[in-house]
Amino acid sequence: MSPTTVLERPPSLFDREEPPRVPAGRGDDGSTLEDLVLGAWEDLSSPRPAACPVCRGDMVARYGGAGPAAGRQAAAQAVGGRCPDCGSELA
Repeated sequence: MSPTTVLERPPSLFDREEPPRVPAGRGDDGSTLEDLVLGAWEDLSSPRPAACPVCRGDMVARYGGAGPAAGRQAAAQAVGGRCPDCGSELA
């Protein structure tokens, strides 16, 4: 190997280009994290899709199981949600 030979370094996770980050929420509307999480909870308990507070993907509601003590009404209420895009959960 000569002194002028250029050694190539294997690619690193730190060298890759990352896409620009999009802030959570609906843009620069002054929403706080509390506003985003409360909005997601309200949407999870309604028929409309809930926006993930982390990546703005559509969250999928998780419903409570109807055990003997829970009764039928508990099964119809959302007890959490999960974002299939980023894996975030509300519980």
